[in-house]
Amino acid sequence: MFVFTVNDISKLSKALHSRLQPIDFTHTHANTEVMERMHVRAKDILTAEGVQMEDEVLRTIIRESYPDMRAVLKRLEVESIISS
Repeated sequence: MFVFTVNDISKLSKALHSRLQPIDFTHTHANTEVMERMHVRAKDILTAEGVQMEDEVLRTIIRESYPDMRAVLKRLEVESIISS
């Protein structure tokens, strides 16, 4: 058994695509429990780094980046640089 991951399935050759079973992990709706855990973790990181951010700004970043926590962290870093 092999597992292939791709970001753009259209770039996969037709020969290879015909031999694989695609599984789409796209989130169709936001899981509020996961978003809340992301919020708690992001607040913990901001506190540890000594960065202050309005709660509504943080929630907006999480909502726009969900479910990618790495994207949240990147945006937090950019926002903290811009605001300092």
